[in-house]
Amino acid sequence: MTPPSVPPVLIPGLPPLEWGFRTGRAFADAGVLVLLAYASTDWVIDPLGSPPVLNACPLGFAAPATFSLSARVSVTGSRTAFDAPVLMVWRDETHWAKLCFERTPTGEVGPVTVVNNGATSDDANAYTLPQDKDDHMWLRLSRVAEGTFVCHASRDGKWWDFVRIFRVSGSDWRVGFLAQSPTGPGCAARFEDIRLGAAPTNLRDGS
Repeated sequence: MTPPSVPPVLIPGLPPLEWGFRTGRAFADAGVLVLLAYASTDWVIDPLGSPPVLNACPLGFAAPATFSLSARVSVTGSRTAFDAPVLMVWRDETHWAKLCFERTPTGEVGPVTVVNNGATSDDANAYTLPQDKDDHMWLRLSRVAEGTFVCHASRDGKWWDFVRIFRVSGSDWRVGFLAQSPTGPGCAARFEDIRLGAAPTNLRDGS
């Protein structure tokens, strides 16, 4: 499904950002991107068999052959369970992956990855942040080879923790941003210090 034609969202250093599947709500100013998630929005195909929920609004651009996309991410205001700013790659509704800064049902926050390479989603939590340092973090999603993607997260934007490497089939990938609020009334996901650059060459040395 292609959304109706709307003007692209412009962020310095990135190609023009266009909506995938449906048009969402976005604000961009001075290199800061804010995506507003509607209530009860997510992008997941439950491996336990619940109906797929694919009603969030990805915003992105054609993925280069190799790249690294990173941003400092946060949620403005209060958060409900699973509210998150997300870096995402997608080909269609059954081939995609997302790296989230997510709030768990117990109130902790940290990086979460979800990979969907066909029928259902593979969901994994990496770690949680201390409560006095859990209002933001940096996420980085990279494509290091054809079909091979890597997720990193950082507490300070300098040292990058290795989170996950995975392969997904197909070509014509897009990469970008998403906001989700699966159990709540919606949220405002904030992305700043957004950078598009070369893929990392050493995936596990913190660089």
